[in-house]
Amino acid sequence: MSDVNDELDGSPILEEVIGDALGKLKVFHVKLAAEGEPRGLIGPRDVGIIWERHILNSAAIVPFIREATAKTIRRTNTG
Repeated sequence: MSDVNDELDGSPILEEVIGDALGKLKVFHVKLAAEGEPRGLIGPRDVGIIWERHILNSAAIVPFIREATAKTIRRTNTG
């Protein structure tokens, strides 16, 4: 595993933004920190910013995905 600490490790913003999914995403974070760079999934400069660069950025688009999915479901059910 990488010796680099993520800038947002332990930050209260993580629980505020991610909520109940934080526990599972912590497990993902550890796995990505350990295996992401050697496998080419993230760049070497991203190891210290996994929360910001990969997890929080992905979480930010969840409302848009939910909205698009809901529209697709409504069209399918009404059409």
